[in-house]
Amino acid sequence: MDPEEDTYTVIFSSLKHPIRRKILRILNESPSTYTELLKSLGLETGVLNYHLDSLRDLLMKSDDKYGLSEYGKAAINLITNVEEPVEKRREEIRLFGHRIKPTTIIIVSLILLLSSNMIWFYSFAQVSEVNRITLIWAISDSRDSIHSSIVELNTSITKGYIDSRTLFAVSDYSNRLGIQLETLSRINQVNAEEWLNIRRSIGALGEFCEVFGEGIYLNFVAHGANPYKNLTWVYKPMFEKIVHDLGIIECGISGTGPCPEAVKAADQLVEDLEHARLAFNVPTKFYP
Repeated sequence: MDPEEDTYTVIFSSLKHPIRRKILRILNESPSTYTELLKSLGLETGVLNYHLDSLRDLLMKSDDKYGLSEYGKAAINLITNVEEPVEKRREEIRLFGHRIKPTTIIIVSLILLLSSNMIWFYSFAQVSEVNRITLIWAISDSRDSIHSSIVELNTSITKGYIDSRTLFAVSDYSNRLGIQLETLSRINQVNAEEWLNIRRSIGALGEFCEVFGEGIYLNFVAHGANPYKNLTWVYKPMFEKIVHDLGIIECGISGTGPCPEAVKAADQLVEDLEHARLAFNVPTKFYP
């Protein structure tokens, strides 16, 4: 790992895809060989290689088995704290080795609540400030993810072909963007429906790129075909429309919620993706 690269950036970047998070969960249970991972995940070798390479800083290998590095263990802790459901509490709770009934905790909490109004007021103010900062971060990060996808697709349009690496990269940005949009819908609840509508369109983009990328890669491995798809004058406009839709969405994301143009562009993106899917004969496939 580059010593100058921020640890959190590496971890968050590695966790953008659900398959990578599943790999980490499997290895957290016990170290596994490459073959065992293939069997557990049900993936093609090329797809597994791609995700293992993306997780390289979070993994370690010993005796042909993959395990978690210190960064990998930190990533698992992050996943557990953010995604895993809270375990159901027991009827009795231990505190400093003593069993305390929930009713006792409730009574004590009410007393503290009534006698500490100023403390509670300050706490709520702090929560509000955290939400404000999180909102700013999520908006900025969302725009960055969309912009990165636009750059990747524009590069392919300029070159005249699209390959699996580009498609997998855009899929990763889409998965990360989906998490950010989910965060925005929770914080900015006034516009929650609009955020979730954009999230659905971005999910469609991620699925399209993932399946299309796998198709190009597997066709190359199985038949020796070109590891890319030429964007002829017929196909290129389809990706130009997708880039156009993403550009409007990027410009329309702000702290006051997505503008009507961005919401409309999200609906248009789904239509343009469907046209591209039919043109390139990309099957539909949903990931867990």
